[in-house]
Amino acid sequence: MGSLIEMKFMKTLIDTSILIYLVDAKEEKKHQKVVGWFEGIFESNEYFVSLQNLREFAFVAKKKDLLLAEEIITYVELFADSFNLLQDSVEDVKKASRKTKNKYWDALLIATAKRNNIFQVITENEKDFKGEIGVINILK
Repeated sequence: MGSLIEMKFMKTLIDTSILIYLVDAKEEKKHQKVVGWFEGIFESNEYFVSLQNLREFAFVAKKKDLLLAEEIITYVELFADSFNLLQDSVEDVKKASRKTKNKYWDALLIATAKRNNIFQVITENEKDFKGEIGVINILK
């Protein structure tokens, strides 16, 4: 990876777990860390979410009864408006399908990120991304 300055201004993918902790106060420490991190985001950084992250966020928020349907929609719109939005492609699906090391959905995120020249992710899920793209765990 590059220097500290290069990493600060590098395009960064925000993983679904981080989006979930933003609205899930049941794990109070993680929730507070994520809320604090979101409040401190600098405009000079380039943060991205993928359409897949939004799908996963909606699914988990609904499954865990974290939010009402209208609240889920509000957050999905907020994330789509606040961050650069990535969409996966057929090539990303093919690359993810060929990966044996990573879980499929993480491999799809990695393929989508790399195609868009994004080489780091903010996530709690370090093990499934490590070795593929840089990992930043703001929850440590």
